[in-house]
Amino acid sequence: MKYLLLFLLFSSVINTNFAQKSAAKDLVKDAEGQINRKEYAAAKQSLTNALSVKENFAIAWRLLGVVNTRLQNYEEASAAYEKLFKLDGELSKAAYFEAGQANMKLYEYDLALRYFELYRNADNRDFSTDEQTIQRGYDMLVAREINSCKFARTVDFKQVTDTVENMGNVINTSGDEYLPTLTSDGKLLVFTSDRGGENIMVSRKKENNNWTEAKSIGKGINTSNNEGMAKLTVCGRTVYFSACGREIGMGGCDIFKASFDYDEATGYDAHIVKELSSRQWDSQPTISCDGKTMYFASNRDGGMGGTDIWASYLNDNGIWSVPVNLGATINTPADEEAPFISPDGVTLYFSSDGHAGFGDMDIFRTVLENKIWSQPQNLGAAFNTPYREAGIIISPENDMAYFASARPKGRGGLDIYQIKLRPELAPAIDNVLIDGYVFDVNTGEPIFNSQVKIGKGNDRQLIKTDSAGRFFICLPNKGSYSYIIQKEGYTEHIGAEFFQRSKGNPAQRIEVGLGTGLAKNEVKVEPNPVPSPAIARARKNLSVYFESGKHELSDTQREQIKQLINQFSDKSKLQIKVTGFADDIGNKDFNLSLSEKRASFVARFIEDQKVPKEQIIYDGKGVVESNIAKHQKRRVEIVISN
Repeated sequence: MKYLLLFLLFSSVINTNFAQKSAAKDLVKDAEGQINRKEYAAAKQSLTNALSVKENFAIAWRLLGVVNTRLQNYEEASAAYEKLFKLDGELSKAAYFEAGQANMKLYEYDLALRYFELYRNADNRDFSTDEQTIQRGYDMLVAREINSCKFARTVDFKQVTDTVENMGNVINTSGDEYLPTLTSDGKLLVFTSDRGGENIMVSRKKENNNWTEAKSIGKGINTSNNEGMAKLTVCGRTVYFSACGREIGMGGCDIFKASFDYDEATGYDAHIVKELSSRQWDSQPTISCDGKTMYFASNRDGGMGGTDIWASYLNDNGIWSVPVNLGATINTPADEEAPFISPDGVTLYFSSDGHAGFGDMDIFRTVLENKIWSQPQNLGAAFNTPYREAGIIISPENDMAYFASARPKGRGGLDIYQIKLRPELAPAIDNVLIDGYVFDVNTGEPIFNSQVKIGKGNDRQLIKTDSAGRFFICLPNKGSYSYIIQKEGYTEHIGAEFFQRSKGNPAQRIEVGLGTGLAKNEVKVEPNPVPSPAIARARKNLSVYFESGKHELSDTQREQIKQLINQFSDKSKLQIKVTGFADDIGNKDFNLSLSEKRASFVARFIEDQKVPKEQIIYDGKGVVESNIAKHQKRRVEIVISN
């Protein structure tokens, strides 16, 4: 009887253990199905129940690590992997890689590096073959993750004091907001959002520096398909963007161009740019200040692997060249995307998960020097995290940056943040935007296709006015520049000015009227029935601009006046009128006196160029009563006739 009771008790224990083991296996099987259906919360509960039945169930701990990673519970994921390795260190090689990534998210780079090294050095024969496919993918990434851990270990995160500010619920939602851009005045933010589908949104800066509630860029660009990464030309009248799945497209996503209404913050007349598009994925365009170079991301053939950054150049006929890969300094076998070329034309920012960083995708900076891109610089721990960073834009003053990050404590997914930009991370060259306008002084109409040469000495850039008579160019800030404006049938205009960007006003305006020698509404009547060639009166104009309160000439301005006078071999017949003006800063008498000083100083310099004194007339007119910019008012006008 005694042995019978012992046998029955032993049998009961066996049956109970068998039942528990069976129940645990069933719960794990349920969890596997839930993981496949991306029901991670439910899978976590099933695995927790399985472990409450069988605490040392190694496969359950392995799956719990996966589930917690999907739920972004990285501390719990790391703990689950630790438990797994204590129970069965040879169950899953892939788990070591996954444990490394989970610890990167916790900034535990030493521990993450140890796991990645264990993964890389492990012999596949020591593990089951069930996860061979997963391991092949990890094999391609492990060297990158090791390099990133080694890089991150050199950073003292306690020394990071920069304040990063989430832009709030007027911009960010529970979905993804990313790939920000700004208009050249810094007052309109354009970005991509997946709220109700991937679309392009806009928000305007208010007088108190807050931003308005984001709205769609309009049906002229946004559709039921995906659109993203909009970049505006510096004039703000054209926008380039990527669009996917359109009937007129060439591949999955293509690059499009549209007109843009700044006041309404809306786009229209969108059409594909075929030269920049391919049968592959082409997206995320950014255009240089002069409008002649386009950078974009693509996975087209001929790249380094994954998504690369490419460049294309606009020729004189308005056609984009065949895109070229930026090369191995920038592009890696992994992904590079979200390029932004700063107004200086030489500083490029982009996102990458191929260069050493803090994990996932970081933002980098490179500078074009002697036609060679510098080694990309990680922007550091204020910008970059172990999470994804996707896209950056720099304010016109180079003092603020706006970028997207999936870091914790956001409003969900990728959010857009703002941060003060340290000088060493700013564009290599501080720039000022020149906004020019050329018009006919007789009719007041804009002059199309005027040729503008602007720069210093022999280093001049050539641009042309558009159909609205406008031209735009970015030049190094705080410099004296001369410019020559020419158009067949009009008198050539020569000007010189000191250009300096001011806070809140990144652009300086040039307004130039070209004359034909006839006054407005004047009709020239030939006295003979048969027209004969008229002898044109040579007439040259030069506008010289001054800093506030100053009347002296710079070396550049002196040289320009010399060039103007020396065009005439016979100076004995020249008639020169010099007129000085001032802005409205200060009282009326002061400004009148200042305008006279400016005119007198210029007149004396012209006299020094061997022009007889009696042929020079000068006068000061005081304040210019006009709504043009103040720097345009502080000038002396020189008019020469012979």
